[in-house]
Amino acid sequence: MTILAALVGALAWCIGLYSGLNNRVTVLEQSNHAMRDDLKDIRGMVSQLVLGAAGNRPETRRWTK
Repeated sequence: MTILAALVGALAWCIGLYSGLNNRVTVLEQSNHAMRDDLKDIRGMVSQLVLGAAGNRPETRRWTK
């Protein structure tokens, strides 16, 4: 009887561990996706700043045409 209880306990622990890791991976994937979106936004803002700064200088005006 004790062996059966130990097996059931070990099985429940493994299921709990798998469930916890699965939730953690989901959270990490969401965080990674949000970070990728943030980097894309930052890259867009930097390119706009660079193109805007280049467009305002006479020697670089031909780059933006």
